Amino acid sequence: MKIVLVQFSPARDDRAASRARIASLLAESEGDWFVLPEMALSGFTMNLGESTWNEDDFRFFEGLAREKQAFVTVGGVRERKNCAFTFGRDGVLASVYEKRHLFSISSEDSNYRPGTGVETFELTGPRERKRVDDEAKGLAEGARGGEASAGERISVGPSICYDLRFPYHFWKQAPEAELYFVIAAWPRSRRDHWRTLLAARAIENQAFVVGVNRTRGTGEDGRPQAGPENGSVGGPETDYAGDSLILDPRGRILLDCHEAEGAYAAEIDTGAARAWRSRFGAMADRLE
Repeated sequence: MKIVLVQFSPARDDRAASRARIASLLAESEGDWFVLPEMALSGFTMNLGESTWNEDDFRFFEGLAREKQAFVTVGGVRERKNCAFTFGRDGVLASVYEKRHLFSISSEDSNYRPGTGVETFELTGPRERKRVDDEAKGLAEGARGGEASAGERISVGPSICYDLRFPYHFWKQAPEAELYFVIAAWPRSRRDHWRTLLAARAIENQAFVVGVNRTRGTGEDGRPQAGPENGSVGGPETDYAGDSLILDPRGRILLDCHEAEGAYAAEIDTGAARAWRSRFGAMADRLE
């Protein structure tokens, strides 16, 4: 299964401009699943008027999924909830996850409503697809090139940004989830936490982890700015490092996007999590 991570800097409070940028970035990209950051059209903002999606936003991603014949996961806002929308290959919503843990340091809990639950969903391989380049060959177990099979399927557990700091959110979905995604607006000032926690979630749950973060913000002078000392996120002064990653079920990096804007792809073997859990059965020893 070919996964494409879309790492970019959303146009602040300008969803139409962000849609145009996404279309440009993905014009030549092919894959089975495209994953974009948290609040991918507006950037992380407490301005509900700018973050809340309208019909044009939904139609854009419905059309993108149909055009690419791929699943598309993207962060947006609906009914005062910070969501991860996943569109199926037919453009129909296949999953909506509503962020459970709201980032109080930036007053997210005062402006948005939390979700109350989490459910896994399934990604499936296409009926057919031409042979793809082996862009991740030899990096780690779980990377794979070749053709996507119609029989490929993998169970996915959703999360958004701050959820990453709460391991019980992921434990609740295991052992059903064989892959977790984390879409985020994670600041450069805590990039070491981002990379470490993604690896920890992969290792402890013996699952793939796909983390997609936005790239840098800029100040009025156009230069990248460090995040505020109080740890808040979302202002124009916040800087983001990217660091989008795919990790295998042992916590090893299959794809590292570093800081540059772009669409980055890697193939995974959808059976690798099941195989590793069978060989090293730590999941069976959990007490809670």
